[in-house]
Amino acid sequence: MAIDMLEEYLKDFNSKKLTKDRTKFNNFVDTTDAYANSGLQLGFEHVPTGKTINFKAYITAFNETFSSDWATETVFGRVDPIAMFKQTTRNVTLSFKVVAATPSEGFENLYRVDVLRSFLYPTYVDTGNAITLAQSPLVRVKVMNLLTDGAESNTYDQMFGAGLMTAMQGALTIIKSMSVAHNLDNPDVGVFHPGTSGQLSETDARLAEELGSPQPQLDPTSVTGVIPKAIDIALDFMIIHEDNMGWRNNKTNHVYGIDMEKTINPEEDSEPTPTQSDSDSESGAASQAATDTRIAKWAQGVEARMDARASARAGRQYDRSVESAYDNFDRDQAAAAAAGHQSWMDQARAGMSATQNEARYDQMITEDLLAGVFGAGSD
Repeated sequence: MAIDMLEEYLKDFNSKKLTKDRTKFNNFVDTTDAYANSGLQLGFEHVPTGKTINFKAYITAFNETFSSDWATETVFGRVDPIAMFKQTTRNVTLSFKVVAATPSEGFENLYRVDVLRSFLYPTYVDTGNAITLAQSPLVRVKVMNLLTDGAESNTYDQMFGAGLMTAMQGALTIIKSMSVAHNLDNPDVGVFHPGTSGQLSETDARLAEELGSPQPQLDPTSVTGVIPKAIDIALDFMIIHEDNMGWRNNKTNHVYGIDMEKTINPEEDSEPTPTQSDSDSESGAASQAATDTRIAKWAQGVEARMDARASARAGRQYDRSVESAYDNFDRDQAAAAAAGHQSWMDQARAGMSATQNEARYDQMITEDLLAGVFGAGSD
């Protein structure tokens, strides 16, 4: 199974997930599964790789220490030293139990602890014959809304009303220490014992006998294993602030994921807080919106094609009217030219009564003139 598939597999808490013979647990219901799946979890993300792991929120201690560092300078004649502020750091100690109600959950829990342990190591790259450190093991830690990066917050209605809480990301941290107590020496806790070394468990032996299958050959020198029922984890880490936590314009950022300002004075132009019913009907509304969009685009396309056809018809009508106008203009010009030509000929004939030579001269001039003006050459 790929690592990404493992992450998806482990996101859901189910105490009987790996149990094959579930008839043993028919009457058993682990209510902590429902609490964890509703969001009561501790989340860890390995920043260099992006890998994540979650635990049920069996918190036994969650303590924060805000430490301000000042540089002081003692001056002669002053009762108190001059103090210069340097920084404020935030350190957290988190302790929680990893409890198993069934062997299936105990097996998963041991794997979860092992993954969290691996988050304290960096990433490396191969450079020739050497291995070089690539990224430091920064880890994001999320404790419900109490420990986040502070980028998102929720109103009272979102947390206790009909609204839905905003998804939040864990705080960026440097884990300085991690202690793991398997409680093997605690008789009140105990372990899950899979079976005796070198032989089958009673259940497997009975099933093998009923099925008539030969019992597998086991190594008699093998060492039997155990699964702790309860593991105690204690972490000590420092928060890396990703934003300026000081005061600017009389405002500051908050770290516990609550928004008191919007709770008592919601914005007038803000949209109403989404409810669960809104979330359930979101897919139907989105589908209807997509259908309406397709219909609108289709109508716009039809209208555009109709406009194009109308424009084409109008263009053709215009072209015909222009051609007709040019035709009428040409006929009028031809008629005017013919009338002018006849007038010139009449004048030429009238001028012949003066003298024969003048008449011939005028006629030649007239015909030459007409031929130059109207292009009327002799055949």
